Amino acid sequence: MRRKSRSEYMNRYYRIWRITSMFVAFFVQVWWYKKQERRVGEEAMAERWSKLYHRMAARFCNTATELGGLLIKAGQFFATRVDVLPPEITSELAQLQDAVPPAPFDHIERTIAEELSQPLEAIFTSFERTALAAASLGQVHQATLPTGEKVAVKVLRPHIHEIIHADFEAIQLTMLLAKIFTDLPKQMDMDAIFREMQQTFSNELDYRLEAAHSERFKKSLAVFEKIYVPNIYRQYSTKSILTMEFIDGRKVDDYAFIEENGIDRKELGHLLIRSYLHQVVNDGFFHADPHQGNIYVKADGTMVFLDFGMVGEIRPMMKENLKNLLFALVERDSEKMVEAMGNLGFLRPHANVNLVRRAMQFFLDHHSSEQMKEMERTKNLGPLGSEIREFIYQQPMQIPAHLIFLGRAILTVTGVAFGLDPQMDAQVAAPYIKKLMDDTDGGLANMVLKRAKSFGSTVLSLPTLLARTLKKADLGDLHVKVDNLGDITRAIMFQSRLANRLVLALLLATSIICGTILYTQQFIQEAKGAASIAALLAILLLWHSRQRPRDSSQPFHRNGPF
Repeated sequence: MRRKSRSEYMNRYYRIWRITSMFVAFFVQVWWYKKQERRVGEEAMAERWSKLYHRMAARFCNTATELGGLLIKAGQFFATRVDVLPPEITSELAQLQDAVPPAPFDHIERTIAEELSQPLEAIFTSFERTALAAASLGQVHQATLPTGEKVAVKVLRPHIHEIIHADFEAIQLTMLLAKIFTDLPKQMDMDAIFREMQQTFSNELDYRLEAAHSERFKKSLAVFEKIYVPNIYRQYSTKSILTMEFIDGRKVDDYAFIEENGIDRKELGHLLIRSYLHQVVNDGFFHADPHQGNIYVKADGTMVFLDFGMVGEIRPMMKENLKNLLFALVERDSEKMVEAMGNLGFLRPHANVNLVRRAMQFFLDHHSSEQMKEMERTKNLGPLGSEIREFIYQQPMQIPAHLIFLGRAILTVTGVAFGLDPQMDAQVAAPYIKKLMDDTDGGLANMVLKRAKSFGSTVLSLPTLLARTLKKADLGDLHVKVDNLGDITRAIMFQSRLANRLVLALLLATSIICGTILYTQQFIQEAKGAASIAALLAILLLWHSRQRPRDSSQPFHRNGPF
């Protein structure tokens, strides 16, 4: 086994020191700002926090660009974590580009010779010394096989495994310090985030996985005549080398090339959306990094997907819960929404479910169906996206890694598609949305049946629940729990309204039960009278429910930075 040189060890410890010291400086600044909060006005302090976040993110981007390695990938990963980081940081990190100077050609030549057990000139009849593209983990060169086929050869950067290992050590040490000296562990599951990063980026260091992903996508997307995935040359590929068919085309956002070759931009945009929905809905296996550099267009209008290092998978249970969330959103049922979100892993451990439910109801109440239709008509979803991002950040919520990649991928693909066809209509996605709702593992009919069963069991349990509640009320043991909303005065004002609603709800339930019993016993007139009383009580309950105490509609804000 080759022993590491002194320079490699120094490089490792230097990287750990640079990364750790940067984050420690961040922690010290956050601690100092928090000390100043008491003597500085809230408005002035908010402005200071905003400037600090920008400075921190800018320093991280500069350090990541200088050191490369995991930091660039980590920055791009955290740019998607709108659930745990403020917008000043995520917006800055989103500009971080995974483009670095290429590694020396001597390393490329040596790596190929070691991995394939032959000198480079014995494998390829030609090999371009200048890289076509260079990123933090690897770089790509054009070459020609003895058979005359043009190929693209992707090679890992020198000592990348040691660099990534050192970066993981530095980030793990940083998280340990954060647990000891900051309040961040109360607001995010740092161990889970570290595991997500470790799994995601470690997979990108094994090109055999990317080769397998590419072959799987080639089979899946074969149903589209105008979609192509390059062939993989397994005999010239290893863990550190990936040799694939060279694609003579341009990036999908090269509109001049598209116009020059008479390619229909609208058709191309629709093809992109359909192919991606096919991945998500039909296969449950999708390209997790579909930016413009990974989608090419050939002169004949064929769309080519490249770079399958990052992929995502939607398992059946996740798909079922996503459907439940979609149904709950359509029905504007905040309780069902929170239940589905919990099953999907959106809620943090020990999150106050009642608080989240009220926050969801607040969000739904302030986004009517008419507003949603207007946004769809104008295609101006920007404000809604900003509100959702701020909403997620304000609540005790987190976004699971698999859904982060799915959400980012869908947003990226949508942006590329609208660039091709600014007038694109949502109807292009209708067949896939219908299939998602009608799949055999759930489906609209099954969903309705489940809701009917749930409603039936609730009705059957009402008499017992009502008797128990009334007994407690008679004994003076009935208590109403109200979570702390941060405003004691508002909570006290709400008590009388809550009591009125409770009494009306109990009377409504009693009327419904009595009417049902009378109807089943053929006392039709009496049942109609009970139904009339129930209708009146329902109207009164609805009227009371729409009465809001002053300032009660304000959203719930997270305390402190991050």
